[in-house]
Amino acid sequence: GYEREDVMAYRKIFLEQMNNFEYRMPIFLEDNLEKIIWPDNNIQRLILITHDKCIFSAYDR
Repeated sequence: GYEREDVMAYRKIFLEQMNNFEYRMPIFLEDNLEKIIWPDNNIQRLILITHDKCIFSAYDR
């Protein structure tokens, strides 16, 4: 499914839009990601949160 034309077209649009938001996101440095470069204080910051196809519940055993 990842090679379908509609998926590839949407991926291109998505990546272009994400590129427009990149200046508002922090940059994490070093192996342990402890050093963070934040955008200017006068810019509304964005934090990218991702997930995979897994769904978790507090009641999973």
